[in-house]
Amino acid sequence: MIPEISVIIPVYNAESYIEECLNSVMTQTFRNIEVVLIDDGSEDLSNEIMQSFCIKDKRFKLFSQPNAGVSAARNEGIKRSAGRYIFFLDSDDTLISTTFEELSIRTHKTDADIIMGNILFCTPDGKHTMPYEREEPFKDVLEIKGDICYLELMRMNSFPPLVGMYLIKRSFLFNNQFFFRKGVIHEDELWCMNVLILADKVSLLDLTYYLYKQNREGSLMNTNNKEFRIHSLVEISQEIYSLANSLYKQNVINKNAVGYVYARIFLLYHEIARLIIDLPGKNV
Repeated sequence: MIPEISVIIPVYNAESYIEECLNSVMTQTFRNIEVVLIDDGSEDLSNEIMQSFCIKDKRFKLFSQPNAGVSAARNEGIKRSAGRYIFFLDSDDTLISTTFEELSIRTHKTDADIIMGNILFCTPDGKHTMPYEREEPFKDVLEIKGDICYLELMRMNSFPPLVGMYLIKRSFLFNNQFFFRKGVIHEDELWCMNVLILADKVSLLDLTYYLYKQNREGSLMNTNNKEFRIHSLVEISQEIYSLANSLYKQNVINKNAVGYVYARIFLLYHEIARLIIDLPGKNV
């Protein structure tokens, strides 16, 4: 039987939290899933922990590769997947137990290219925030075109550049070759914008299911890598600029949505400026 959802989890040196992540997947109320684990060259006990889950639950499948980064690991997971829909989960995050049950109900109602719920940011001190909470009437929308969805989310400052919020139809992903840009971080910014804008049908679900654990020790976004982040953001901004120009010339989506693509570039350069200011006396 073809799984309804392939859950792709890239893993690199995550021994201190990978078990919590995998337990949140294994105990899902919806069972027709496969879990594609990509060990991205871990040097700790992550591989052994993942192997134990594969033994306990045959839906878990483990593949290993030399360390190549999260984008390469996600791309490998996409190629290894077989589900009708694809879901990305980071190894330091978790899900509520009814996530895939609720998402599956919506896929059968709409057959949408993308189903999008919401995310809760969780800090070690117990604080919870919802940075991408949507306003009415966009909390729950059965069907909306992707470019209009992007336009409205940008208007309300609620566009989520986080792959964990996108359940994406596998055929839509492969037909458009939506793979991740390798060798950079902040790759979600480009990928999320690309898939959302070009989707024919998006369904917005009023459900907060993804628990994003902030400030994990060793997280790429929380270590001293500002120069790498700056260079990555510049590359991603250039890619988004090329995308915006292409969309503008082809006239295939709402022109106001194209305008907000350019606006997103401005926001990324604002972040670049902030990071540069934090590097006094350095050339990057």
